[in-house]
Amino acid sequence: MFGRWVSELGLARMELVSGEEIQCRVRQVMVGEKGKEIKKNAEEWRELAIEAVSQGGSSDVNIDNINDILREREVSNSQFPEDYWAIVLVRLVYRVFVDKKCLTCLRRKP
Repeated sequence: MFGRWVSELGLARMELVSGEEIQCRVRQVMVGEKGKEIKKNAEEWRELAIEAVSQGGSSDVNIDNINDILREREVSNSQFPEDYWAIVLVRLVYRVFVDKKCLTCLRRKP
């Protein structure tokens, strides 16, 4: 998606550009119709990300499923599992991002 905008705005070039051209391109993104469309798309992606990591969202469900699989594997495997550190990492990520609901990076600042 980003590559599309770079291409449409004429930024996919390997040459020096003038300050006036940079100013024109920045203005297109900041106040033009393309800028409005970029902002709208960014807002939609932000909302989708919040929905995915919220309770019951696709990421939340997938992490729960991974956690369940790892618990089953641990119970059925009496020996030290080969992928012990992968299990530790997944549990750490689960605790930080799911148990603690660390969504502050996606929430709008007042």
